[in-house]
Amino acid sequence: MTIMEQLTDRQKQVVTQIVTGATQKQVARDLQLSPNTIRNYLSNARKATGCQSTLELAVKFYVEAVRVDG
Repeated sequence: MTIMEQLTDRQKQVVTQIVTGATQKQVARDLQLSPNTIRNYLSNARKATGCQSTLELAVKFYVEAVRVDG
């Protein structure tokens, strides 16, 4: 199962913004959510994918997105 298949749509939105360099605080502001909610989305995304860190999650997400988009 791919990283993309393991994440909810909202988790994908959050990780996409992290990949582009946004901070968790910026993501929270952009999505009109609390910073704690963003932390929870990232934590759950790490658990779902087996990633140990947000950096690892972001790198794997980016690599997979580039591979899919060609």
